[in-house]
Amino acid sequence: MIYDKFLVICYTRHMKVIFIKDLPKMGKRLELKDMPDGYARNFLIPKGYAIVATPAEIAKRDREVQATADKKNLEDSLVEANFKKAADETLIIKAHANSEGHLFSGITAKIICEHLSKDRRTEIPEKAVLLDHAIKTLGAHEITLQNKNKKLILHLLVEVDK
Repeated sequence: MIYDKFLVICYTRHMKVIFIKDLPKMGKRLELKDMPDGYARNFLIPKGYAIVATPAEIAKRDREVQATADKKNLEDSLVEANFKKAADETLIIKAHANSEGHLFSGITAKIICEHLSKDRRTEIPEKAVLLDHAIKTLGAHEITLQNKNKKLILHLLVEVDK
């Protein structure tokens, strides 16, 4: 830009930071990013959203990212093994119902996961049970279990509890 015969050069200095908290539209936890120097020093670092990315901090971040990835892979393999166990047999849930066969309270994904855990000792995350709405009737139902790209059908039989 030229102002009164002087050339003004606009530039901003940048620094690498590691986000230690999620900041919407800016960065997620453990993300390494190049940010404007003033913004990082005056906002991100004092407010506790980021730290300066020194070689030691980058190495520490890399170890934490790797540990998180390893833990996620282990959980995924355990969930996949539990999926196979869950879909083997029909799950029977007893619930209170009226004379027309309508349940007093619906059966949700949380209740299904609790029964799988209690009856079959199979731990499946609640988000893996795909239900459009709570089950409100007696009888046989098919529930979809999904982990990543793998889907299985869980056969559920809802019986009246006396």
